[in-house]
Amino acid sequence: MTRKIGMFLGLFFVCCSIIPGCAGNLMAKNVQETITGKKWILISIAGESINAQSRISAEFVQEEGKSECRISGFSGCNMFNGKANISDKKLTVQHVSSTRKACKSPENIMQLEHSFLKALETSAMFKASDKKLEIMDSSEKPILIFESEPLTNTVKDR
Repeated sequence: MTRKIGMFLGLFFVCCSIIPGCAGNLMAKNVQETITGKKWILISIAGESINAQSRISAEFVQEEGKSECRISGFSGCNMFNGKANISDKKLTVQHVSSTRKACKSPENIMQLEHSFLKALETSAMFKASDKKLEIMDSSEKPILIFESEPLTNTVKDR
């Protein structure tokens, strides 16, 4: 009887040490899946609503075999891309580059674009659901808020 209790306790402790680690990896994967596979449309920057006409957007794509993601999108006038590191509730965007086209409309789009790209580079944390992504700075202040738009497959079946 004592041997059975000892085996049970041993198995119990092994399970307790393995399961939290697996749950952590599963949680990290689910967080990335919440962000990737969608087109995120910017609706607010630094607490101010964005004109829907600007169509500022971002997409996060998991790079195969890497822990980091690629971020790319449309910043109002130009296309941009960079690297995004996502873990737990942390998000950092680095090495952002963009095309260098100048645009006159919609009004103030170049200022908005500059503010958007600067805010991306100051990202530190995020909250995400299927429909909403909030990117925050290191003081947990929301700096960018997006709504999701499903990605559509542009390759036609033949």
